[in-house]
Amino acid sequence: MAITITGANGEVYTLAAATGRGRAPALQLQSKINTAVAQNPDSVGFYSEAGVYQASSAYEYLVVADDTDTSTGGITLNNAGFSANLINILAGRKSGTTYNANNESGQIVNTAGSLDFNGAGKTGAWTLFTGDGNSTIKSTDGNNRINTGTGKNTITLGFGNNSVYSEGQDTITGGGTGYQSVTLVGSNSQVSIDGTALVADASTGEKNTISVGKNSTVTGGSSTTVTYTDGDKNEFLAGNQNTVSASANVNSLKVIHGGDNTFNVNNKLGLFNANGNTNVTVNGQFVGFGASDSNYTVNAGGSDSGLFVANIGNETLNASGSTAAIQIYANTVSGAQSNFVASGGSANDTLVAGTGNSTFSGGAGDNLFLFTKETGQGGNTVITDFANSSQNKIGLLNFGLDDNSLAQLLKNSQNDTSGNAVLNIEGRNITVENVAVSDLNADRFVLINTPTHTA
Repeated sequence: MAITITGANGEVYTLAAATGRGRAPALQLQSKINTAVAQNPDSVGFYSEAGVYQASSAYEYLVVADDTDTSTGGITLNNAGFSANLINILAGRKSGTTYNANNESGQIVNTAGSLDFNGAGKTGAWTLFTGDGNSTIKSTDGNNRINTGTGKNTITLGFGNNSVYSEGQDTITGGGTGYQSVTLVGSNSQVSIDGTALVADASTGEKNTISVGKNSTVTGGSSTTVTYTDGDKNEFLAGNQNTVSASANVNSLKVIHGGDNTFNVNNKLGLFNANGNTNVTVNGQFVGFGASDSNYTVNAGGSDSGLFVANIGNETLNASGSTAAIQIYANTVSGAQSNFVASGGSANDTLVAGTGNSTFSGGAGDNLFLFTKETGQGGNTVITDFANSSQNKIGLLNFGLDDNSLAQLLKNSQNDTSGNAVLNIEGRNITVENVAVSDLNADRFVLINTPTHTA
């Protein structure tokens, strides 16, 4: 329903109905303006003829409406000195409204046509509803709240703390020193924030592009491209099928949840419970905690060693492209069902068996396949490439073995029907493919027994 305002002399101004998040503020402002006309008509200014106007500082409310000929052009309002005032503007001109701010604060609810707001370098704080036209917003350096409609909008943020709710196909830039909060509902938007930001990609569409500065958080999204440019404490939360990168100026990135995402990180990466098919390239320290029914491809480089800990359920870790050493842990939750397939890279990796079924390939390095008494009860592990290096070793932790008891263990072990050595140690089955029991000796084992401390 259209919005109508009745002037002091009975003239009726009609504006298009507001949509989306602007609907309720438009109706509230309509009610306030009608009350102001009745009680203090000099506080309301009306504009319906195309042109450029100096708005009187006596006004508290401005109404921008269409005249009988909607093709006559837009209306431009210049602030004539609202420095100490709060101004409220209800605009609905199909051919567009322009407002050039000073240092006042205020609210603009635009219901039709474009809204061009110029507050660059000014200090006021504004709440803006652009409507569904194609609007251009240059915010002040105050703290602003900007709500766009479904159009293609261009928003340049000032140095304050700003909040943007974007329903359109928007380009959002700036915000170097303040804290910027951006929520994306539309698709095909581009966000580039120089400083700290919280960007929530809640769009049902795709192909948003997001770039944020130091210590920022990006949430959600689908098929979104995200770039972190700076900072020590950046986070990426949830989202599916996104491509995420962190530049050399980003010291660390933490990733929590999300599925089927691709990460390219120059320094530290912490990956927590990402699911689906996750691809990682990282040149700094890598720490990953898996999720059930997930597949991970990890290419870890650099001088720092990495860590991956599997969860319950079915998981695969392919780290064959890694040049950094990785410690890989299977699930150790007692009684949990798990099937873990893991492969290391070219460095010297450590692969630690757990309670479920594990298939380990160490890769090209000299690797340690570790079994612990405390965490591996009932586990079944297959080592596929033990024969590839004479320096590959099997580690047995806290089983109380020495050279004599190890020799007895090997004596009691047998090959399976394929000629693979099968070791059974306190309920754990270890199958060493392409290696017979006779090929195993004390040199291929590391026996570790930590002392027991008593009070």
